Amino acid sequence: MNNINYTKLFFTIMFSITFAILISGTIFKYWFSYEANQLMKQASLSMQQAQEKRNHDRLIQNQLSEQKREETQKVQKLINIQNQKKQRLVTAERERQQRANKTRIEVCVFWKKQYKKYKGSYEKNMMEKACK
Repeated sequence: MNNINYTKLFFTIMFSITFAILISGTIFKYWFSYEANQLMKQASLSMQQAQEKRNHDRLIQNQLSEQKREETQKVQKLINIQNQKKQRLVTAERERQQRANKTRIEVCVFWKKQYKKYKGSYEKNMMEKACK
């Protein structure tokens, strides 16, 4: 009555799994290729913009008189000051993140010690939350 051919069933399941893996791999490959292509386009655009900026700066510098060169130097000083401020902000943010990571690690270590010492469920829960 209920004659199930297990061999055919096995091969059908194996074929389906293999096909799904191949499809997933192909999708991942194309997605990865797309992302890499986008990064390459962004890098190329950034390089092109940097080159255009350098060319533009050279042209302006060649065309300026001494007075205009002095004005450009003043502007450049302001840009440098802004860049220094940005760099200080980046450095401050990095230091803040490092302190936050250090604090997180210290809290994790603390709760590990507490759990090791007391072996309570509260300590275990706090340790798991702190050590995520």
